[in-house]
Amino acid sequence: MENKEYRESLQAQIGILENLYHLAGRKRAALLKEDLEALPGIIQEEEEALANLKSLSMPDEKAPGEPAPEIRELLMKREFLARQIREINFFNHELIEDSLAYIRFSLQLFQGQPDSSLYGVGGIKEAPAVNSLIDMRG
Repeated sequence: MENKEYRESLQAQIGILENLYHLAGRKRAALLKEDLEALPGIIQEEEEALANLKSLSMPDEKAPGEPAPEIRELLMKREFLARQIREINFFNHELIEDSLAYIRFSLQLFQGQPDSSLYGVGGIKEAPAVNSLIDMRG
């Protein structure tokens, strides 16, 4: 792949990663506001962006020699964006896990288990399996 094509491919990847970064930020804001109506649209946009990223022809990064300064800068920007997205998505994952722990705790209270707690021994958050609200035994 010649240098121009390689640069254009990197720029296209960076554009998609920037979009994914903004979408991850929107998802974080929706989770913090508990805006469950916005989440499906954001997730759909993320899936489309990821499909676009996968459809790009990935450049061969094992070209011999030192990359040109412009290419090196693009590679660093791509790596930085990927890390930023990973960090926001980790935070979003933690927000979802916290919400699920709260829901499990609430369900346990509704089932008459008032001694249940969100935290186990040593202050570590636990997420035990929840008994069903409906008795499925017949």
